[in-house]
Formats: sequence, structure tokens, C-alpha cells
Amino acid sequence: MHTPLTNYWRKLIILALVIQLLVIIFAERDRQLSIHSHQREALQQLAPLQVRLEGLLTNNLIVLRALAAEVSLDPDISGQRFARLAKELIGKDLHIRHIALAPDLVIKYIYPLAGNEAAIGFDYRRSNSQLAAVQRAIERQAVTVAGPLDLVQGGRALIARVPVFHQQELWGVIAEVIDFQRLLNDTDYRDYQQHYRLSIRGTLDKIINVNDESFDYFNVLGDQQVWQQTYVSAKVSLPDSQWQIGLVPHSGRWWDWQSYTLTLAIGTLLNLLICFFLGKLLFTQKQLRHALATITYQAHTDNVTQLPNRADFIRKLDQRVNEATHTSTSFAVLFLDLDHFKEINDTLGHESGDRLLKELAQRIQQHLSPLDTLARLGGDEFVVLLHHCETDDSAEQCAKTIQKALRQSLTFAGFNLTISASIGIAQFPQHGLSSSTLLKHADLAMYAAKQSGRQTSYVFNEALRHKAERQMQMHSAILEGIKRQQFYVLYQPIINVAEPHAGMAKVEALIRWRHPQYGDISPADFIPLAERTGAILELGEWLLQQVCHDWQQLAANGLPLTIAINRSLREFNDPDKGKHWLTELSKVGMPAQSLVVEITESLLMRKRQRQLKILHDLRQAGVSLAIDDFGTGYSSMNYLREYPIDCIKIDRSFLKDCPQDQRQVSLLEALIKVALSLELNIVAEGVENPEQLALLKQLGCQQAQGFYLAKPMPASELQAFFKTLG
Repeated sequence: MHTPLTNYWRKLIILALVIQLLVIIFAERDRQLSIHSHQREALQQLAPLQVRLEGLLTNNLIVLRALAAEVSLDPDISGQRFARLAKELIGKDLHIRHIALAPDLVIKYIYPLAGNEAAIGFDYRRSNSQLAAVQRAIERQAVTVAGPLDLVQGGRALIARVPVFHQQELWGVIAEVIDFQRLLNDTDYRDYQQHYRLSIRGTLDKIINVNDESFDYFNVLGDQQVWQQTYVSAKVSLPDSQWQIGLVPHSGRWWDWQSYTLTLAIGTLLNLLICFFLGKLLFTQKQLRHALATITYQAHTDNVTQLPNRADFIRKLDQRVNEATHTSTSFAVLFLDLDHFKEINDTLGHESGDRLLKELAQRIQQHLSPLDTLARLGGDEFVVLLHHCETDDSAEQCAKTIQKALRQSLTFAGFNLTISASIGIAQFPQHGLSSSTLLKHADLAMYAAKQSGRQTSYVFNEALRHKAERQMQMHSAILEGIKRQQFYVLYQPIINVAEPHAGMAKVEALIRWRHPQYGDISPADFIPLAERTGAILELGEWLLQQVCHDWQQLAANGLPLTIAINRSLREFNDPDKGKHWLTELSKVGMPAQSLVVEITESLLMRKRQRQLKILHDLRQAGVSLAIDDFGTGYSSMNYLREYPIDCIKIDRSFLKDCPQDQRQVSLLEALIKVALSLELNIVAEGVENPEQLALLKQLGCQQAQGFYLAKPMPASELQAFFKTLG
């Protein structure tokens, strides 16, 4: 009886044999391709040799044919005329050793004569060795080529003969001796011998198939063993015969033995590795099943709180929607966002923040029924599926219970914390019939709860949906307004109030929007929306370019002012943003010292290295940095010392009831003293009357801005305003 383990090994061995067979087939196919490739390459290299050899032979035989034509016209040609013609025809680029005229088959003239005198009077009919070749030429009445033959005087030569007829009667023959070695040398055949063994053989038969071995071949040149191996060849046509040039690699193989062996070795090694890993898999199945279970769990679970994640919650919500649709029941979705958790997380650190999230999740879970589902969507956002919740009142009661549980103070990482949440509520089926709609509407209700002051809950209504749609329309209108130049910039002067004769220290750039349909839209309406939707990036880029253009115009008119410009937290998420701003300044020749970047306290509270690096780079380049609306956020004296801040702008709310409200005056005085002790410049915003201005001077504030001092104005009016200051 075969156990599952035995069957597994049997299958593994069969698989190994199949893979090895495939390796052999692949290696053999690769070898055949290599053979064909090398043979094709050799044939391509052989073609020029064939052409050169045929061409050189043809050039040498042209002399023979030309003399034959001349003699057939003038059979009584004299020796002098023959010598003159031969000298003219035999050029230096030919390989003719000598040429002889044999009327009546007896050599009468020979050129050149020197060294060949003994051949005069030679009768072909008395030489059995040459008579057959002469008769062959006469029978064919065409040029014949014999050889190569070993010459008595040394060397090897081809002998070409042509019969000459006069008035259809045989006159005789003309013989031409061609220096075979010189002819070969001019073909550069030795170049081929670097990589190949070369051989040339000839036959008196007409070669149709170069691989046909049935002909009677004779050796012309080279090693005849070439023809016993796998060769490539090309034929060379002669007047009465043909030669065949053959090439074989020196190794005798048209394929790379090392490459073939390496392919087999690598394939075999891979086969062994595959079998090894498959064998190892046999012993790791348990671990694999455990790993798959872990992956499945992680795919549906938040790794911080161990609660269901977004994907798993939506799956469960889809199931509840289908169930409630068929049973005509109701349920509710609660969308929770922890108030100010980002600031807490940045203060405690992410590791402590994760442990805090886990603690808060446990608090919420304790106040839910076993049927309810709590999930973490990410960050500080949670959702609750209340499986049986028929009314909005029931959902709100559950939300209040969760709020109460979260607000219980706890000591964590050395801090005494009180956490609250903003909760949005959406009810099925009143507020949506699908999972995505319910989540979206609960999310909108949560944002409404935040805008209502946080620490509260809000039930979705149609007004929220309409508001969200209006916000999307406003977002599109902002982007369209930038394209259509609907935005413009006003500049509000900032006055030096500490000097005896007040002067303009700088101006603040204020963006405005004049919509063609809705008229002037307040920045308080479109700036927060742009921050939420991301359109603030396009607005910020447009504002910077417009400020640079206006500064260039003012500088050309002799008023190179320092301009303060507000920058959004979102813009600092781009690590190259600071370099980009400096580049925009350099395009118009605006010094970095002429720009003040105003940021909010929240940017420094986050302590993100990317954002802080941008601030340091700007400060090092000469740009001044100011904190706008100082005192309205989580103000901390620490970051005023740690970060490269030059100026704080005290929010207008601190001047509102001054100088009548003494407590407000004391608070204002404390802020100014702290800034002065840190050697920071101070700008007070919202100066509306002379009493406030006098108070600021008394408290030591250096600069101020407000409607009492100067209203925002176009860049074109700054020149005239500057003159009014003297």
C-alpha cells in the first residue's frame, strides 16, 4: 500500500525526469540553432571569396579571348605584333606568367620570351600529357582551364587554352599560363584560415547540388579532409569546369561545445534546485497553511487595534444591507473621528499613539453588543455597524454612550489625557441603500459634528448632501477661476508703530475672488474649502506668481517692498516646494530678503522633518518666517526657541476688547513680553482705533496692521500711500 508521501516522491521523480528531458531538448535545439547560425555566417563570409576568385579568373581569361579574336582575323600575325598586343593586354593586376601562340599545334611565339626560349617549337601532338587537354579545347571550341599544375620552373599554375579557327578551319591554339599562387593571394583567402580550414576542389562536371559527392573531384587547394566533415561550400564557375570552395571550423564543430555543456549543466542544476524546493515544500506544508491563515487574517484585520479593517467592514456591511433589504429591518452606521488626535499622536510619538488607539478601541468595544461590529478605517477614524437600530434616537443614544466612555480621563505615557470624538450617524434605509452611500453620508455627518464644535454627534440629513455637492461645485469653480483670472491680490500695509515717525515696514498679500456670477466671495468661505479639497495648492502657486510680478513692477517704480505671503500646511508636503519658491523669486530678481512666509502654529506642532527642513532652507536663503494668528492654536514657547521664526503676528482676537478689558490687556502684554524676550519681531493684527494703537505702542509692539492704519489696496495704490507716510 502506497502512502501519500510515497506517491509524492514518485511524482517528484517523474517530474524530475520530464524536466531533464525538456532540458536536453532545449539544449539540442539551441545547438541546432547555433549550427545554422554559424553556417549562415560562414556562407556570408564565403560569398566575397567566391566573387573575387571568379572575377580574377575572368579578368585573366579576357586576354586569351582577345588574342584569339585577333588571330582569327589575322592568322599570319607576326611575332612583333603578337608581342606588342600581349604586352598591351597583360596588365600588372593580372596573374599571367606567359602566353603562347601555337599555329598548327606547334608553339611559334611566346610572350615574354625571356626564360621561355626552350618552349619555341614545342609540338603538342608529341606530348601525351598535354595533347588530351588541347584536344578537349578543340572539341569544345571554347576556353578550357586545366590545373593547377606543378611547373618545372617552380610554382603552380593554371593553364588556359583556346582553339583558334580561321574560315572554319583549325588554325591552332593559344595557351595562357596563370600564376595560381599570386591569384589566390589576391583573393585574401588566408584571412579565412584564421577561423576555418579551407579547401578547394574541382570537377569537369556541372555541379548542381554543392553537397553531391557522386562527382569525380580533383584537388585544387587545401586539406581534403574538409570534405569528410560537415562543411559549407560555394561553387566557382570556370569556362569548362567548376570548383567548389569548402569551409570547416578548425574545431570541426559548428557549435560551441562549452555553451552546449553549460546549458545542460545549468538546466540540470535548475532541475535539481526545483526538485529540492519541491521536496522541501513537502515538509513545510504546515507552515505554509499557517502563513496563509495569517495573511487572510491580516487582509481583514487592522494590525494596530486587531479590529476589522476597511475591506472586512465593507464586506460585513454589504451582508447586512442584503439581509436588511430582504427582512425590511433597519440598522445604523456610526462614523467616529477622534478630536485632535493628530496633535496628540505627534506629541506622544507614533508608537505611543498606536497603543492609545488600541486602548480607545477596547473602550468603544465594551459598550457595543456582541452583534455590533467595530472597525478601524485608518488613522484616527473608526466605524460602528449597529446591527439592530431602528431609530435615529437609538443611534444617538449609542453615540452618547461611546462619547462618555471616551471622555473618561486616562494617564498615558506620563500625560493625563481626555479624548473626545465627533460622530456621524447614517440610518438604513432612510439615509442610503448601499454600503458606499451609507459610509459617505455617515462621513458627511461626522464632518458636520466637527464643524458644530466637536465632542458631539450628528445625524445625516439631505442638507449635508447638498452642502457637500455645493463644496464640490465650489472646488471646481476655484480651479476654473484661476484659469479665467477671477482672483486678484490686495496688499495691506504693515506699519512700524515703535518709531517716532511711523513708516511702512512691509505689506501682506491678501487673495480675493470676484466671481462673474456671485460677485465678491469672502476668503473665509473659499480658503477653508480650498484647504480641504487641495485646491489651495493651485491658489498658492497663482498667488506667489502674482506677488512676484507685482513686486517687480513696484521695484521698477522705486518701491522694492518686503511682502508677506500666507502658505498652507499642504504646500509643505512637497519636499521641493521651498526650492521652487526661491526659483520663482529669482525669475523676477526678487531677493529672498523681500519675502516673508507666514505659517500657522499647527505646522510647527507636527514636528515633521520634511516640513521643518523646508523652513530651515528658506530661512538660510534669507526668507523671513512669521507665525500667523499667534495665540489661537496650541501655542508653545518651545517651538519659538527651536525653530527659525523671525516674527509672530498676534491674532486680532487679542485686540478686540482692548483697552477696555483689563484681562485682555494683561494677556496681550504677556504675549508681547514673551516675544520680546525671545528677540522676535511682533506684528499686531486688527488695529481698529487710535486707543488700540496707543496701547500697542505703550506695550512695546513694533509693528501693526488694521483698517485704522490702512485698508487692503491694489499694488497700483501702494506708491501713493507710501508718499502719504512721508
